[in-house]
Amino acid sequence: MIYTGFGEKNIVSKKWIRDRKFVQFSIGIDVGGTDATVVTLVGIDSAKAVVVIDGYYHRQGKASIMTHEKYVQEIIEVISNWCNMYEELGFGCDIFCESAEKLFRQSLGEAIKKKGLFGFRLYPSYKKGGILERIRLFCMLIERGKLFAAEHLMPWIEAFYTAQWDEKQREKGNWVRVDDGSYAVDCLDSTEYAVVPLRHKLINNDFNITNIRSEEDGKD
Repeated sequence: MIYTGFGEKNIVSKKWIRDRKFVQFSIGIDVGGTDATVVTLVGIDSAKAVVVIDGYYHRQGKASIMTHEKYVQEIIEVISNWCNMYEELGFGCDIFCESAEKLFRQSLGEAIKKKGLFGFRLYPSYKKGGILERIRLFCMLIERGKLFAAEHLMPWIEAFYTAQWDEKQREKGNWVRVDDGSYAVDCLDSTEYAVVPLRHKLINNDFNITNIRSEEDGKD
């Protein structure tokens, strides 16, 4: 198992979340074809704790194919609902969307403007450090007691409980997660897209909500 420290202490209620004061929000989007499409809303509080607040998870079947246009429409509605739930979110938020899906990001960017969500900024997901660096960051957050997930987000919680190293790849010297559809690994990807760009601010002592993004991350 990868996230061996993840347990009941990391799972919190909606009421617990509502009582938190968040200084920053971030959204990660993993776009699936035959796999799931996942949108994750993350909040950072003043103690630099990462809270997985809410999410959208949809895995399409052969009988109900979702186009990118339909996904964009649903994602916009989800984000709009989140803005109604969290007043601070309505002032703006960074969205980090799957870097390989440029056309999807373009459609999403147009829909964001059309909806009047002018404070939202859209970027490609940051993958420069590779999957191992993303995993290390989350293991560090769990170890420090700085990662929490809302109890209603069962696909996300089960993914943290279930994720394990690919033994065949490990024997070759490659450290990667099992990604065979046996659990919702897309939830981990989406959450990482939201959190990894904040990594330097979470680890260091210079947390600055006016300059939360790393200078290495490029705007789309």
